[in-house]
Amino acid sequence: MSNKKPQLLDGMALRQWRLKVKAFRRRGKVFYLESNRGAKALHITASEEESKRRLSAVEHLARGGFTSLPRPILNRFGDSCSRAFNGYYSISDWIEGRPLRLGEANEAVLAARSLASLHTASQGFMPRGEPFFRLPARETASAMLAYRNMSLAGPRWREGLSFVYAQAAAVLRLLTPATEQKLKQRVSQEGGICLSADLSKALRIDEEGHVFALDFGEWQPGPGAVDVAELLLHCGEQGAWRSAASCSALEEYLLLRPLPDEERDLLLAALILPYEPLMLLRGFGGGQFDMGELETRWQAACGYEKSKMTWIEGLAPLLYRGKR
Repeated sequence: MSNKKPQLLDGMALRQWRLKVKAFRRRGKVFYLESNRGAKALHITASEEESKRRLSAVEHLARGGFTSLPRPILNRFGDSCSRAFNGYYSISDWIEGRPLRLGEANEAVLAARSLASLHTASQGFMPRGEPFFRLPARETASAMLAYRNMSLAGPRWREGLSFVYAQAAAVLRLLTPATEQKLKQRVSQEGGICLSADLSKALRIDEEGHVFALDFGEWQPGPGAVDVAELLLHCGEQGAWRSAASCSALEEYLLLRPLPDEERDLLLAALILPYEPLMLLRGFGGGQFDMGELETRWQAACGYEKSKMTWIEGLAPLLYRGKR
């Protein structure tokens, strides 16, 4: 941590919160401030609209009963954000914590419980001017199949391509136009917040075992199933694709917040989606790396996808229990 007076931050803007900053450092997307009023978090956005967008999500969640998040501190003018020379500032108390160990069943359950509470509290949140809900999993799967005719020789290539094309086709079977329409209708009628963030970083646990959601910078209107899929993938990866933590997390979430059929299909599709192989094919087609590098990375990506699919086979019966 630097002990020098901050040179990258706007001292005039910070004084609107009566803050005298002793030291600071960047921690991810926020600044940690050591100040005369204790540890604070400084959020900097490019525009007032972006700042208010984030804060409106936080306030809606708090009103809905989800308070495990950094609440904005009003400045001396009663405002939650202030203009500075390098953007718009908002301040909250600093929440200390560590990433959850999502490969462990007990902490995976805590994360699922936190997400279920957040998604329930977000219901009814429909701010104006938000982009319409899209299905990136469907778009990515369609893009994957566009590479079907790519000429790559050798049995290992053919086996790998066949496997990931089958994954992409499975995603499209799950996310039919009818399913997409139901999801869009649900979001437009009921609202909701999808964090759309790396949950291994967005969720933190403190010394007392309380889980906090810290990252609201990339949220978008959307179904909670997208976040649940992200959580389960982290559980699978950190748990070396053993199913205990993942199954415990999924069971806890569904107990607290049952999902309609179309969200279950979306969740399964997001798990199946072969994202890394598509990025490799795009990179090779764009000349980003040679055949030797592609082959090494391709074999690793296909091994990952096969382990993941075996893991998904253990989750799917739980996801559709009593439904199919």
